[in-house]
Amino acid sequence: GGLGMMQLLRFTDTPVGSYDELAVLPGAFDTPVGEQGRRGKMKQNSRITAIWVSQKDTCWNGELVHFRGVGVNVGTRHLARFKFTPPDTSPSPSCPLKIEVFPEDPSATEPFFTATIQPMRWLPSFYFSSGWASYLGKDTSLAQPPLPKGDTPELCGTDQWKRSEPVLYGRNTRLVWIDMKQPPSESALQGDGDEEGDALLARNQKNENWWPGMKRWQIGLWFDNAALDLGEPEILG
Repeated sequence: GGLGMMQLLRFTDTPVGSYDELAVLPGAFDTPVGEQGRRGKMKQNSRITAIWVSQKDTCWNGELVHFRGVGVNVGTRHLARFKFTPPDTSPSPSCPLKIEVFPEDPSATEPFFTATIQPMRWLPSFYFSSGWASYLGKDTSLAQPPLPKGDTPELCGTDQWKRSEPVLYGRNTRLVWIDMKQPPSESALQGDGDEEGDALLARNQKNENWWPGMKRWQIGLWFDNAALDLGEPEILG
């Protein structure tokens, strides 16, 4: 349940330099530690369940190297290649922005994520802060479980649940249309009748808008020169 979203960010000023990031927050999940919710039930919080980045240094404990030097457990990060068309990433009503995310392997030619952003015509930009949700009684905090240890040094594990309240804000925010139609897989189009090809084709057809059940056209927010404050993490349990 809860509000689900995807976030595509282009960081320009962080302790590890600039990088691109795609994060998936499918909705609210039960948090088995910390205070209880209503009627003695588990409290629910948003959670990042998948995250891809363009730079290896950002993989240290998925934000162990954090703006305040304290990890917030935002999830194990996976390296990927990002492509923006046009490359200046400044969409206009007459020039949409296409984003493609590819596997880390340089030989991979098919993106696993594609989206095209088109600003809504005739609507001016405005100031927006995700912190306003609290005035509507909405809890936007993230509660992330301990991270498993990976096979490389930067993927060090953790053993604690952590909660934080990130706030994204900016003075130049616009409403945009997002086309989530995914291109057909080349492998599926070339299908040779084997089981693997058939399964790939079925998966491509089932999730034609990337996420199961997602409609093709979505409404989103575009931030120019925004700031992201991850907040001071709270250890739960």
